[in-house]
Amino acid sequence: MFDQLVVNDGVPKVVDIGEAWYWRFFSLCEEVGFVEETRRRGFELVILFPAETNAGASLAYDKLRRQLSRVLVVAVLNEAILQGRKVRDHYPFVRSAAVPLQIPTLPPALKTHAERSALTFTEFHAKLPMSVPMGHAYELRSWTKRAFLEFREFELRLLLEKLQQSLRG
Repeated sequence: MFDQLVVNDGVPKVVDIGEAWYWRFFSLCEEVGFVEETRRRGFELVILFPAETNAGASLAYDKLRRQLSRVLVVAVLNEAILQGRKVRDHYPFVRSAAVPLQIPTLPPALKTHAERSALTFTEFHAKLPMSVPMGHAYELRSWTKRAFLEFREFELRLLLEKLQQSLRG
């Protein structure tokens, strides 16, 4: 699996790790030298950490940032999970590229349409399906636009950080 993650084929790689395998996966990354290999091949390894309201999650975030100090760890503040609770202070960051991502809540009516559709959010955004009422389709497109904008801004922060580092020499 790790060999496939460092193949330079122009496709971003995503590994979704459940809580049960979380620490074992990152221990295995260290054992096989995965972080060093990504750096050697010129990849930026980014860990998107799903923020939660419990203290255990913020402690795990801090531990991961310390354990993998050369890896960019970014908190994802999903409003649907956080339900209005302010937790940003529990997920500190040092690098400008690590500003937490803020994902808006998907309204319940739109969630129903999204769950019934076989399309991904990217596909849904690109072409509105005929099975969804036009008003809901445009509202869902607006939601995807806001969510995707968070990732575009993240990419820009990362590029700016790299540019600043290259100018410093």
